[in-house]
Amino acid sequence: MGALALADRLDRLVRWIGERAAWLMVVLMAVTIFDVVTRRFFVLGSTLLQELEWHVHTMNFCLALGFAYLADSHVRIDLVRERLSPRTRAWIETLGCLFFFVPFCVVILVVSLYFVEISWAQGERSSSGLGLPFRWAIKAFIPISMILLLAATVAILLKNLLFLFGPAEVRERLADLHRAHPPVGT
Repeated sequence: MGALALADRLDRLVRWIGERAAWLMVVLMAVTIFDVVTRRFFVLGSTLLQELEWHVHTMNFCLALGFAYLADSHVRIDLVRERLSPRTRAWIETLGCLFFFVPFCVVILVVSLYFVEISWAQGERSSSGLGLPFRWAIKAFIPISMILLLAATVAILLKNLLFLFGPAEVRERLADLHRAHPPVGT
């Protein structure tokens, strides 16, 4: 499998997961509305519902993190970026991926696996008696998010390397990566 095919597969996988994770917002809205209505009108406070809200929010955030990077929805210094040439943008992105993003993802992945393992071994649950059990399950979304973010980073890194050093036809295909305002979904 070539580098571009691998990058495209990683890209599609992370986007597919991120698009499905967006549906968790519907679940989050339903749980939140139910919680607010039952609290306000029926005076039924529920720790379980409140914890479920932040669990669903965490799952959504973690599963959509890599997708956000692929969709170029992360913070950038656009005033500076817009003035740079496409090759300069590609070099900055490549160096950022290699020296910052990949090491960050790997460190957080390794540390969070240990974090989940401890939670599992201790049988950690909510500190509230009426809260959700299995705290390790929500903590497991941290390494999952780092795997997805790492996959997105590798996809972008490969595309940037191909844009910088690949054959002319591949560079042409990847030229949209470094427009001043890249379209969402490239």
